[in-house]
Amino acid sequence: METPKIFESEYRFCLILWEHEPVASGRLVELCKETLGWSKATTYTVIRRLSERGVLKNEILHPQKSRKPPLRNATPLWRS
Repeated sequence: METPKIFESEYRFCLILWEHEPVASGRLVELCKETLGWSKATTYTVIRRLSERGVLKNEILHPQKSRKPPLRNATPLWRS
C-alpha cells in the first residue's frame, strides 16, 4: 500500500491528533480552533478527507435512537 500524500495543514492536524489520541471529534474541533484557528466546518472537512484517503478512521459511534420512548419500551429480539 502506497503512503498517502497529505498537505501541510493536514499534517499539522495529524500532529494534534497524535498528541491527543484517542480524542472525540468535538474536542478535536476545540483543539484545532485553538491551535490552527480552524472553524468546526474546516475540522470536519479535514476529518472526512483524511478518512476517505485512509489516513485515519472516524469510528466514534452515536446512537440513532434515544433512550426515550418508544425505544426504551421496545422488546429485545432475544426475548421474542
